[in-house]
Amino acid sequence: MAPSPLVHGDEPLIGAHVRLEPLSVDHVDALWDAAREDRATFGLTFVPSSREAMRIYVDAAIADRERGVAVPFATRRLADDRIVGSTRFGNIERWTWPDGHPLARAASIPDAVEIGWTWLAATAQRTVVNTEAKLLMLRRAFDDWHVHRVTFCTDARNVRSRANIERVGATLDGVLRRNRPGGDGEVRDTAFYSIAATEWPTVGERLAQRLARTDQPRVVSEFFGDGSRRLQDRFDARRLADRVERLVKDHIEDGDRQLIERLDMFFLATVDAHGHTNCSYKGGEPGFVRIVDEKTIAFPSYDGNGMYLSLGAVLETRQVGLLFIDFAAQTRIRVNGEATIDEKDPLLACYPEAQLVVRVKVREVFPNCPRYIHKMELVARSRFVPKSGECTPVPAWKQAEWAADALPEGDAARDPSREVIRR
Repeated sequence: MAPSPLVHGDEPLIGAHVRLEPLSVDHVDALWDAAREDRATFGLTFVPSSREAMRIYVDAAIADRERGVAVPFATRRLADDRIVGSTRFGNIERWTWPDGHPLARAASIPDAVEIGWTWLAATAQRTVVNTEAKLLMLRRAFDDWHVHRVTFCTDARNVRSRANIERVGATLDGVLRRNRPGGDGEVRDTAFYSIAATEWPTVGERLAQRLARTDQPRVVSEFFGDGSRRLQDRFDARRLADRVERLVKDHIEDGDRQLIERLDMFFLATVDAHGHTNCSYKGGEPGFVRIVDEKTIAFPSYDGNGMYLSLGAVLETRQVGLLFIDFAAQTRIRVNGEATIDEKDPLLACYPEAQLVVRVKVREVFPNCPRYIHKMELVARSRFVPKSGECTPVPAWKQAEWAADALPEGDAARDPSREVIRR
């Protein structure tokens, strides 16, 4: 026999910016419109890729609601009265207690739930929509149902999703390895988070404060995390930070292009599935970083020391930060986004001896204060940068005793005719 329907399970959740509507087949077309926005922003999150798939997705969610195991919603942004995504309660737990136990409750009231299956159109991401939707759902769970625990889970590689969950106030319980299929077709590790009932008063107050901190009701940026906000308040810098945030763009403009494409180096920051960070230097000929379009940057990966720490992290989480500095002009620009690697990228032919091409889908582009940049001038470019029609020398360390017998097959350092330079 199917579990009893949940109390309030068929009611909408309404806030100042968001209305979570019980999911119905009437939402299919609007959901498909939302899903057709920039799909690269979904990353490792599963979002139906056709109208037919969306109809199947909605039908399955409604069937789960009728079986009493889920409460799915369509997410409506009130600013423009548009459906921008979906979310739901799932993995609804009803615990068995001894007769007369003080914690026993009616079957229509859950003991624990999961909040998840959340996706948002590109224009609704990193806005007030997700923050208020989570607050509304947590209030339903803790204030109306009085659950003991709310769970969140996500692909362990999905650094962006994990950051959002942690920003809500959930605590990491652990990572279950090789847990289920991922949105990219791989077997994923799943990171589990939770909020306990005893934590809810503090978590709820902080979330409410985050919503109240803005005087711009249409959009509350999530560009700044709680840690940034605490330090901004500590040093009375919140007003200035909010002004600087207005300079953040989601695309590359002509001035950005001119700076990036004249440089011969940049710094690349990455984070792997365990949250471990790396920062590496990338160098080449001027213009080796290409602006493919206003939303896409491409750069080559040349032969290195064989560890693949940076690109390995890209395969795991896709999250990258690029720092471009012109030391002569004493100016810099930062780019954050999601990176992908294609071994058959057509740009590969444009980069002699490149192993791979990395493309970055831009999420944020913004300048930094340049006053601490030291003025420096180029003395000489590295001779190791591959050039068309030239034989690239090899570094002496590759022929050292500790490395020589471990080199990959076909490594240029195995060629005794190659010029060797002490590096």
